[in-house]
Amino acid sequence: MGLLGVSKASSLSFNGVELSWMISLDRFMVNDKWLEVMPQTTIENLSSVGSDHSPMLMEMTRVNESHIKYFKFLHFWVDNVTFLKTVQQCWEKGVIGNPMWRLHKKMKRVTSTLSNWSKQEYGDIFTKGEEQIAQAACDYYQQMFTGQNDRIDERILQLIPIVVTPEHNDMMQAMPNIEELRQVVFAMNPNSAAGPDGIGGAEVLTRLLNSLHQNPSYKGFFMEPKGPQINHLSFADDVIAFASIDRQSLKLIMDNLGEYEHTSGQLINKAKSHFMVPNNTSQDIIHTNQAATTFSQKSSHISYLGCPLYIGRQRIIYYSHFVEKVSKKMCGWQARVLSFGGRITLIKHALQSIPIHTMATISPLAILLNTLR
Repeated sequence: MGLLGVSKASSLSFNGVELSWMISLDRFMVNDKWLEVMPQTTIENLSSVGSDHSPMLMEMTRVNESHIKYFKFLHFWVDNVTFLKTVQQCWEKGVIGNPMWRLHKKMKRVTSTLSNWSKQEYGDIFTKGEEQIAQAACDYYQQMFTGQNDRIDERILQLIPIVVTPEHNDMMQAMPNIEELRQVVFAMNPNSAAGPDGIGGAEVLTRLLNSLHQNPSYKGFFMEPKGPQINHLSFADDVIAFASIDRQSLKLIMDNLGEYEHTSGQLINKAKSHFMVPNNTSQDIIHTNQAATTFSQKSSHISYLGCPLYIGRQRIIYYSHFVEKVSKKMCGWQARVLSFGGRITLIKHALQSIPIHTMATISPLAILLNTLR
């Protein structure tokens, strides 16, 4: 029993005669893994012939998991240089029948062709074992959090003002005593978790971009001729930089961003970064911006923190999502049986809360207010 307990094996039940010999000594012992793979294993005690032992017959049936494998399109396929050619060659093959039948057969053929093409290009990525996936995840984060031996350029850190004196630094490095620990612990809010203090990467980037105003070669961006220069807006990890059409100034901004990347180790996602210019901007300036930033151009307008940002005059289309939200709310209420007072309450507490953030930060068009009314 000790060996069976260590190996976690169990005895299989049997059919047929009660005993295989004078007493029931013969057993088939299997573990949990066996039962997972072949749960239909059966034991039958056969009749004894020419012996006082009864033979035991084991029948094993392996369970094969059969399920429908649906086609799944992977977005990184389009980056492969042979993707479009493969789809085009498959689609151009002739199919006989009415238009809907031809479309059905072509779609079915394309999915089969892409599945086989993906296995040839990347292997069977859908059947990778759990150990391979776990190892890939470990390797990814190991590389991400492994320190590099490159020397860190600490010049941009000089932009952070020194507010801690050497005496304060010595006091903070000293080992706290029991009384100090007790005061800190009992002063904590029991309903919240403490977070790290100090100046983060966003603060360093802000000071680095603001230092451009001290460079005589930098020409900033003005909203109005007599207004102040606007350098950038930032919220969490989103940054909007404002620049003039001066090529040298644009280069200074990109140099500072590159210096921040090298020092902090945080890289700019260039696939999600764009630049915007007025509609009447010449192609030479657009090409210059693309070459200097390697960003793609995006048409006006964009939404930042729930507010539309645009170049030029306001247009009602910039606020269309507000009107859509209000309309959807109203359509949902039509099916409800509400009194006049109930509808007023819903309007006050639901409709008025939708545009309140935008109304507090910008001046909307009068036509938008009339539409909302």
